[in-house]
Amino acid sequence: MLAGQPVKPGQAIADFRGESWVFDYVTRGPVSTRKIIATDARGRQREFFPSVFPGLSVEPVLPDGEASG
Repeated sequence: MLAGQPVKPGQAIADFRGESWVFDYVTRGPVSTRKIIATDARGRQREFFPSVFPGLSVEPVLPDGEASG
């Protein structure tokens, strides 16, 4: 994963302990309350605050096909 590049569903991400997770998606809502949804090696899906993944930043992104402004 390169800095500044979007993370795609299915991509491996590491938490602050160095444990590997598979990125699923980010919940909708205000940036301050968005959560990262990821799956562990056993297939269990969990919800995390973005700070658990220090290499990632959660930013608002328009879905494909939506116009801004």
